[in-house]
Amino acid sequence: MKKRNASRPHSLAVAMLLCCLLTAGMTQTVWRPFSDDSPWNTPVGDLPLIDKNSSLYLKQTTTLYRQRTLRSTECPVSATRQSWGIALFFVDGLRPYHKELLIPCHSSWGKPLAVPLPKWAEPDRSEDAHLCLIDRDKGLEWDFWNIKGKNPRFSCGSSALVNTRASGVITAAHGCRESGFPLSAGLVRPEELRSGEIRHALVFGFDGRNGYDQFVYPAVTGCDDKFGPNGHHVLPMGSRLQLSPDYDLSTLTPAARIVARALQIYGMYLGDEGDGHSMSVYFQTLGEINNDGVVDDWTKLWKVLWDENDRAALAELNASHFRVLELPAIGAGRPPLIAFTALPDTISTDKEVRFKIEKQAGDLPIARVQFFLDQTSYAQPSYTDMAAPFSWRVGKRRLTPGLHSIRAVATDQKGSRNWTSRKFYIIR
Repeated sequence: MKKRNASRPHSLAVAMLLCCLLTAGMTQTVWRPFSDDSPWNTPVGDLPLIDKNSSLYLKQTTTLYRQRTLRSTECPVSATRQSWGIALFFVDGLRPYHKELLIPCHSSWGKPLAVPLPKWAEPDRSEDAHLCLIDRDKGLEWDFWNIKGKNPRFSCGSSALVNTRASGVITAAHGCRESGFPLSAGLVRPEELRSGEIRHALVFGFDGRNGYDQFVYPAVTGCDDKFGPNGHHVLPMGSRLQLSPDYDLSTLTPAARIVARALQIYGMYLGDEGDGHSMSVYFQTLGEINNDGVVDDWTKLWKVLWDENDRAALAELNASHFRVLELPAIGAGRPPLIAFTALPDTISTDKEVRFKIEKQAGDLPIARVQFFLDQTSYAQPSYTDMAAPFSWRVGKRRLTPGLHSIRAVATDQKGSRNWTSRKFYIIR
C-alpha cells in the first residue's frame, strides 16, 4: 500500500492542494442539486435503523457477483470509467442562451421534451447514452436516456424535466434510469473531488433484477425479474447502503478517501442495473469546463483528480463492509421525515424535560413514535404521551449532569420507519 501511494505523484499533488485550501480558508462549497432535506442530501446520522435482512441482501449481492465472475471474493465497489456514466453540461452560464430544441421519443412510453441544447453537447458514449443539462439559475434539469441521431435531429428513449430545488424524487414520469432517479442525483463530479468533499449520497448500479414492482423510496420503479420475482433477497431499486463508519479510510488514496467518506456519511442508493461485476458508483463522463464550446472527455475532466489507482483503491471496499439501512415498505412512498424542535445543545434545569419532534415530510400520517434516551440500540423504546403523540417527558432523576443522546423513530401507516437523533448537555 505504501509503495502504491509513493508511486503516485498526482495523489500527493491532490493532498497538497486540499491542504492549502483548508489552511487558507478557501474551501469551496460546490453546487449540489435538490433541497437540504432531500433524501440525497440527508446524512445517515448516528445509530441508523439497519434492515433486518441486511446480511442476507449483501450475501445475495456477493452470490450474484460470484456467479457472474466465477470469482470467490466479495463483491467490490468500483467507479464508472469513460462510458456508462452520465454526460452532464451546465447551460446557465452560456451566452447567448440556446434556443429550445424539441427532442422526440422513439419509444412507446417516452415523452418528447424541449431543452436548451448547445450544438456541441453530446450524450454519454455508451448504449444508454445518458445526457443531463442543468440550469442552476432556473433550478431546472433536463434528463435524457438513449439519445440517438445528431443535433438537431436527436431522438430519445425517455426524458424528464426535474426541479433541482425540490426533493429530487421524480413522481410524474419514469425518469431516465431503472429506478427513476434524476441523472444528477448521486453523481460524482470533478469539482467535488477538487473541493475535497462530496456532500450527498451516491448512486450505484448492480445487476440484481427482481421485478418492476420491487422498488422502495426514493425510487419510483424497479426493473425486470430476471433473477426471480418478489425479492428473494435481491436488493430492490432504491435500497440505501452505508459504508461502516468504523471502516479505516487511512489506507485509501486521497481521492478514493473522499468518495469513501461520502459513503460513510450519506451512503449510496441502488439506482440502475450494471454488469454484475461490482457495485459501480456513477461518475460524470463528459462535460464542458472551459466555456469554450468544446466537450471535455473523461481524461480532461478527471486529470490529476482521479485515475486507475484511485479506482483500484476504491475497490478495496466490498459488500461485507456495508450495511443495508432499513428499507421502506415496497412502493409505499416517502417515509416520515422528522426532526427535534426547540431542543438546545445545553439544558439547565432541575425539572422534567419534554422532547418534541415535528414531521417535516412524508407521504403518509405517522402512526407511532418511539423515543430512546442514552441507548446504543433500539431494544427498549419509550412511547409518546397519549395526549401529545409527538413528545415525551423525562423526569429530572433520569437526566444527570453530562452528555446525553436522544433518538426518535417514527413509523407511518404502512410500516415505513425513519429516525432522527440529537446530543445535548445537562447542567445544574
